[in-house]
Amino acid sequence: MANPTITNKEWLEINDLLLLLGDETNIKKYSSTLLKGMGQLIRFNWAHIFFHRPHQQLKNDYYAQGIDERTFSNYNSYYYKIDDIREIAFDQTSPIRSTQVMDYSKWENTEYFSEFLKPNNFYYLCGIDIHYPDQLIATLTFIRAEEELDFCNRDLFILKKVSPHFGIQLANFFGLKKYRVWTDNFSFTQRECDIVELLAHGSTNKHIAAELSISVNTVKKHLGNIFEKCGVNSKLQLISKISSL
Repeated sequence: MANPTITNKEWLEINDLLLLLGDETNIKKYSSTLLKGMGQLIRFNWAHIFFHRPHQQLKNDYYAQGIDERTFSNYNSYYYKIDDIREIAFDQTSPIRSTQVMDYSKWENTEYFSEFLKPNNFYYLCGIDIHYPDQLIATLTFIRAEEELDFCNRDLFILKKVSPHFGIQLANFFGLKKYRVWTDNFSFTQRECDIVELLAHGSTNKHIAAELSISVNTVKKHLGNIFEKCGVNSKLQLISKISSL
């Protein structure tokens, strides 16, 4: 992708947005600030950020601007199964726009387009998957109506530039930096990281089981594996060891 011209004013707006997001401590406010700020840089009619890694901080796995809950419910209950652009663009490291990857002369006749996109007046889509460093954390999507102009290379360029910063910031929210340290040092699995994090926050085995939708016996089995990997014999020793990293 050739580097489009980004004005000094736009670079300053990007920098100001990243600084503002860096000060946010609430994921809902972070998401709202991100969408609002990006709206100053990339014009859209609708937008949403979808989180691929569930976390106890999240009441919902997405935040949206201009898209109601019913639309998301319809998508999650059925249309995601036939979302053909998702099959093509899922978990990519570069930003894409729908007109790059879809043949609209055919796509407009599909069930997904005619029954989901068209009734909502969704036409042009643009987005990027956010990673840290190579783990998929979220997908950021912008949408324009048919009467609008398509997204351009400038929009994709901006997404490419800001996405790594969003990845680092979201990694802080979801504890992924900490998870990476634990994984590198003890070879914890993702589930073991989840259990250790909850344990570090004072959760009991029963609460951990409820939070992760597993049985208490399964929690105990995971803890046994965790103790063995860390060379400890108790929860107290475990917390002391991971806190020292």
